[in-house]
Amino acid sequence: MNSNEFERIWEQEIGSANPLVTPHQQNPKGFVLGGQPGAGKSALIQKVKEQLQGNVVVINADDLLKGKKKV
Repeated sequence: MNSNEFERIWEQEIGSANPLVTPHQQNPKGFVLGGQPGAGKSALIQKVKEQLQGNVVVINADDLLKGKKKV
């Protein structure tokens, strides 16, 4: 896939779905949180959202696993 095709797919399929996501961020940041229930993960996520002015994508494993069988 050449860069023009990538840009076209990005704009049509991904970028248009989420206006906060851009393919060329200057200094992207990533955070991984883990801990037991009640450890304060959700509160920390809210603080990160405030600091980054809402430019945050949260991927919650619990949400991804809802409805899946536990092994």
